Amino acid sequence: MGTWIAEQITCKLIASSVIEEGDGELYCYGFFLLITRFFFFLVTAITGFLAGVLFESVVFYGMFMLLRTYAGGVHAKTERQCTVLTTIALSASILEIKAMGQAFSMLVPIAMLTFGSISIALLSPLDTQEKPLDKPEKKHYRLICLILVALCIISSIVFRLLLLNSVYYPIVASVFLEGVLLGIGKVVNYRRT
Repeated sequence: MGTWIAEQITCKLIASSVIEEGDGELYCYGFFLLITRFFFFLVTAITGFLAGVLFESVVFYGMFMLLRTYAGGVHAKTERQCTVLTTIALSASILEIKAMGQAFSMLVPIAMLTFGSISIALLSPLDTQEKPLDKPEKKHYRLICLILVALCIISSIVFRLLLLNSVYYPIVASVFLEGVLLGIGKVVNYRRT
């Protein structure tokens, strides 16, 4: 659906001479990214609103997208699979945030943060057949990922100590989800070879 909408917008811009036909593919990809990120933001925000953690869901989405952009992870084969699986993953993460707020154990968020951080540190950046990276790109993205995961760990400790769980839990959930997606992506890449 996102591709179709992006193509329609691009075609209208080309027809009205706003952009050149040779730039159409680039614009189409850009519109696709904007549309899908907005759609997934809405999914996250609506799930967060329904779960009573709207602020937390917005924090989660921002942190997750930042990590996902640089660390990579599993990619679905089709746009439909991507939409369904991403919707499930984002919604499940929002429900995790809600559950962390209601749980009495502080060990679960610590375990989730630890698992996600180790996964990101060991597996990122993860390229795929769909998005291969050359050696300089891998080095560059790896450094960014290590800095991001260090900042996530430090900020989560600070927010936990300040008892600001509305920021702490979303950071934990975003690091955990990215760690899981990197692990799945690594398994998928291994099976393809």
